[in-house]
Amino acid sequence: MTYRGEKMNSSHDELVRRCGHDLINHYAICKQVDAGVNGPYDDPETPVRNLAHLAVLTAIEILTYGQTQYKNVLADMGEQLLSLREQDGLYTMRMKAEKDDCNGVIGHAWLIEGLIYLNKVFPEKSQYIELATDLAQKHKFDEKLGLWHAPRGEYRIDFTFNHQLWYAATLAELVEVTHNQEYQRQIVICLDKLQDNFRVHGNGRVVHGISSQADLKSKGKSFVKRVLDSSKEKFQMPSYAYKEEGYHIFNIMAFARLYRLYSKHPVFSGVKFKKMMHYTCSRELQEKLKSPRVDLDCSLKNNITDPEEKCVNIYGYLYNVPGFEMMYISAILMDYVQQSYAEQILEQQIQLTYDPDKQCFGMRCHDAHTVSYRLYEYYRYLEVIS
Repeated sequence: MTYRGEKMNSSHDELVRRCGHDLINHYAICKQVDAGVNGPYDDPETPVRNLAHLAVLTAIEILTYGQTQYKNVLADMGEQLLSLREQDGLYTMRMKAEKDDCNGVIGHAWLIEGLIYLNKVFPEKSQYIELATDLAQKHKFDEKLGLWHAPRGEYRIDFTFNHQLWYAATLAELVEVTHNQEYQRQIVICLDKLQDNFRVHGNGRVVHGISSQADLKSKGKSFVKRVLDSSKEKFQMPSYAYKEEGYHIFNIMAFARLYRLYSKHPVFSGVKFKKMMHYTCSRELQEKLKSPRVDLDCSLKNNITDPEEKCVNIYGYLYNVPGFEMMYISAILMDYVQQSYAEQILEQQIQLTYDPDKQCFGMRCHDAHTVSYRLYEYYRYLEVIS
């Protein structure tokens, strides 16, 4: 597979890398990362997520740019991640009594990403890839539905689509390193089942939840729920549309990661995929990402009081960093996304969230810490084009 390698504006790369260096150097001094609150959800998180993000970022600095002076710092990150493992072999990602502490399947997916990159820099230290493989083993796979269970608590299937898709992309990258046949089999089943699990609205926007259930009664309830939600959206009432708009590009980055490894799978030539990609580059999505209409969100329980933190879609630029993600997407899915379009989204990301006084990302963001470490998603783009 070839990737789009020409960069239209290297100043963006320089800005991101300067912020990345600051994060690495902060860790080198303090030996810790700043834990976030899961974006606008206000769920206090442990340091595990942001530490894993920083490990990816640091590894790419070493492997792509030859910044070998950071190897000792990365080794410290790795040791800290190992030390945070709990007796049941899992990790606590967030600390909110009414929610599962693993954050569904996506929590450990973020961690496994970090472990994969630690292994890339330190292949002689087998504990990183062994831990990643063991964590994957703790995510029970439902072959009938093509979905994974959350690894702790009631062990329920995680029916949040972006969680499942991000986990699948991470597992695919783990298989790329380990060639684990069982996980390879799970990914293929997951992709095959996407025909049922992957849904888009008429305009191509990705549906947030997964409606594939084990019994007809559950399927019926999901159908009724979707119809009611569509009606609410039509009449400008609070619905899931607002959240789906903010998460759309995050979903596309996960699809792009899977496409890099499984581009021949039929799901990537299907009507739904093409419709989704058309919406990704639409004027409609651009406008929705800039919408301040948080009152149209039906799901958020957190009361955001700062008007600056809801000046645009709170799930988009201010949390899911679509500007960083679109650069990666444009490098992989170049038949669908022009880099000039990705640059427009990136410019918006910078204008909204880069703080020139503090010289870091996180301005206007309810969870400034997590957004600053999500620079690693732009680093994934830098790694691909190099």
